[in-house]
Amino acid sequence: MVSVRLSKVSAVWRKELLDIIRDKRTLISMIVVPILLMPVLMIGGGLVAASAMKSLQEKELVIGTVHPERSSRLENAIAESDQVTLVDLTHLPLDTIRARIETNEIQAAVVFPEDNVDSTSLIPSVTVLFREDREKSNIAAGRITRSLEDLSDEMIEERMVAYNVPESVITPFEIVEENLATDEQMILMALASFLPYILILITFTGALYPAIDMTAGEKERGTLETLLASPASRLEIVFGKFFAVFTTSVTSGVLSVLSLMVAVVYGASWLGASVGTELNVQMDAGAFLGALAMMLPLAALFSSILLTVCVFAKSTREAQSYVQPLVFLLILPAMMSMMPGSESTMSSAWTPVVNVSLAVESLLTGQSDPAFIGITLLSTTIYAMLGIMLTARVFQKETALFRV
Repeated sequence: MVSVRLSKVSAVWRKELLDIIRDKRTLISMIVVPILLMPVLMIGGGLVAASAMKSLQEKELVIGTVHPERSSRLENAIAESDQVTLVDLTHLPLDTIRARIETNEIQAAVVFPEDNVDSTSLIPSVTVLFREDREKSNIAAGRITRSLEDLSDEMIEERMVAYNVPESVITPFEIVEENLATDEQMILMALASFLPYILILITFTGALYPAIDMTAGEKERGTLETLLASPASRLEIVFGKFFAVFTTSVTSGVLSVLSLMVAVVYGASWLGASVGTELNVQMDAGAFLGALAMMLPLAALFSSILLTVCVFAKSTREAQSYVQPLVFLLILPAMMSMMPGSESTMSSAWTPVVNVSLAVESLLTGQSDPAFIGITLLSTTIYAMLGIMLTARVFQKETALFRV
């Protein structure tokens, strides 16, 4: 039975951490990116989106009209919309009008009905032409629709008065929706859907560059042979390298969580002020500690897998090509918290990465199931231990260590 001396493991761990500190690229991915990414995503992204939407709403939109003389009432209702300019395109065929919408010369067009809108014996149709996949065109269509709907309600009331018809005749019942969630809770729900994805990627990235540098990087520099010739055993070297990669991964996750707490508490206030709404979002420290606990075994799993894969590479470039497929494989399960209909079932609790994504989401929204959280911690810990065992076995193979 091979004994592991903690002093040797600690020596290798300190040596690798010292090399990491000297590597600016690794420091950026481990410290700078986690600290800056969360505030930029939440505050910067939110402010940019709010500013862009406000700018779109304030822009003048050109709307073409076809046969507006058929109903001055409809035309006036549309013309009264904010930031709208009407252009009579009756002389043009519909295909030309559609082409102008395609080229964004006009944002939308309205074809007025041939039948009289004041008639009660038929229901004339007003056609709105627009491109839903274009923001300005979609906004223009929304303004047209709202104007016509308001006019329709007004005309219905006039007809009911004229025919002495009570409102209950056409309104058998009304639907009253009461949203029990506050604005702050809605923000937390939105954050909880994509933050697990970001945290998982940052935890993975925090382990990525150190793992490449400690394996393929040392092969390129010729320092791996020197380390193997040291008094430390192969197993002690493996554990030292593993704990160094694990440290960087956990550091990235912790900094991300702390940065997130600051971004949520202060960023929501700034974002609310930019759109004229007072927001006071309070984060549950226990939820974040739980999210951090979820990331610990996942960081260990990532560290072991990356060390195992990268040790086969002859160079850092080759190691990056090996790791690239892992990034793509990671994206989909990490996104499970954003998928509609995803549930925290017992089967998903045993699925790597998926379980952590759903567990972190449930913790942040305050809807966590203790059984699901427990199984997620257990299963991810088991997978991490298996990964460490695999890493230890690979480091015993001369073909992997000396493949140059």
